[in-house]
Amino acid sequence: MSYYEPLVYVVPPEEEGFILKTVLQKRLMVSRKLLSRIKLTERGITVNGERQYINIKVKAGDRVEIRMEEEQSEDILPQDISLHILHEDEHLLILAKEAGIIVHPTHGHYMNTIANGVVHHWQQAGITCRFRPVHRLDQETSGVLAIAKTPYVHQQISEQMIQHLVKKEYLAFVWGTVALPSGTINEPIDRDDDQPHVR
Repeated sequence: MSYYEPLVYVVPPEEEGFILKTVLQKRLMVSRKLLSRIKLTERGITVNGERQYINIKVKAGDRVEIRMEEEQSEDILPQDISLHILHEDEHLLILAKEAGIIVHPTHGHYMNTIANGVVHHWQQAGITCRFRPVHRLDQETSGVLAIAKTPYVHQQISEQMIQHLVKKEYLAFVWGTVALPSGTINEPIDRDDDQPHVR
């Protein structure tokens, strides 16, 4: 069984006596859902190298580690597609998506997606990751796309987006003459009856 690099937390003196679950959720910010998943892993949660239950009390200096199993996107076929990669490290892949390409395979579009290209790129580099876009961009929208390499990173950035800590900006081309230099459009969005994929 292969694992991603473990997350490590050394308990400071002021947290002596804390419950391990509290450390995991309040210090490492592990969600309840991810914590349940990690607990099922053979060496998912260890303290000083020993597997532990999450209801134990920790001591100052304890080395807490959590491990997640490596995953692959087995349902996504690799395809050699040109990718404009802006940044890549052990946590994230950031790329510039062109207009006209779909991010994730959907019914009727199993190939020629960003996901196909990323899975191929990772296979060529010997990287074992599941395709986890942190957000989506529509087919005809170009822009920066963030892809998390582990469930933990995906959870962290998703939470930041929920809390509006991630700033997103969109630029649009407008046909015609815009009367006002700025303003707010606050109207309901619905599907187009004739084109279901259009809002």
